[in-house]
Amino acid sequence: NLFTSENMVNEQGDRVRAFREASLRGWKYALAHQEEIAELIRSGTMASQVAVAPDGSIVAHQAITSDPNRLVPEYGRLMVDARYRGRQLAELLGRRSLADARARGVPGVWAECVANHQASQRAVIAAGGIEMGLLLGSSPATVAMAGFSNTLDGRMSLVPLYIPLAVDPAPAAAYLPEHLTEVYRGLVERTGLQRDIQTSDEAATGEALVEVAVIPGKSAAVISVLAPGADGGARVVEQFRAVSGRNLAVVYLDLPLAHPSTPHAIRVAERYGFSWATLLPCARADGDVLRLQWLGAQNPDIHDIAYASDNGAAMGGFVI
Repeated sequence: NLFTSENMVNEQGDRVRAFREASLRGWKYALAHQEEIAELIRSGTMASQVAVAPDGSIVAHQAITSDPNRLVPEYGRLMVDARYRGRQLAELLGRRSLADARARGVPGVWAECVANHQASQRAVIAAGGIEMGLLLGSSPATVAMAGFSNTLDGRMSLVPLYIPLAVDPAPAAAYLPEHLTEVYRGLVERTGLQRDIQTSDEAATGEALVEVAVIPGKSAAVISVLAPGADGGARVVEQFRAVSGRNLAVVYLDLPLAHPSTPHAIRVAERYGFSWATLLPCARADGDVLRLQWLGAQNPDIHDIAYASDNGAAMGGFVI
């Protein structure tokens, strides 16, 4: 269902109608392209749960999707046919989707909720989600969010949540600078992860492996340090200067916490204006990844953000 206020209809009727029509087109596309969804399932990219009507048509869908640009599988892709809403299909498919992921040994899944919409945050929290940070101005302004009484101006911020699914088999090392250890320790305790938290001034050696992905639709880029090395700092700075010159709204930097040289890399990144965006637990075989963010050509509205839990408010306050 779509909800809005009477004032919104009276004052911004065109926007409400445009949002409704776009939503209906999206739902119709999902229902009309069931083969496309089936191919994603066959390729292993998407693990779906569906509800099927007596006539054989798919009327609801929920999935956990593995995306090369995401380090942790995403919990989402929810769609319910308007004729079948109010039957708790979303809740049922969500539970089955998480149970299937747990049975397949997925350590945890990732979700992003609009930061000014508490209901979507509560739904993920009810499924076991824990807020890991705040992605400032992450969603483009071209995405219309009608029906919220606290609609943000410009780019929207997102609340990233992690749903732990599997028992952590063994402790993993995590190296952070001292000023980040307290918030990190609180998050791993909430998720039940076993982490040996250390600080280090060690410099990286060898050759670094750095990848860059530019996401034009989001006016964003992700710089990923896959393997730290002696030349890693220079390579990251080179890539950062290249992408920041493209007038992007945000640049993310992903750093592996299992490496002793990461505290040094974090301190260097902070001097360039990067700060905590979110923790990505169990993102790699050797442990967690810390995602930092640098805000470029934007000034995100932080005053109307609405958190659905005390932990969300604490993480938002820490990031801001």
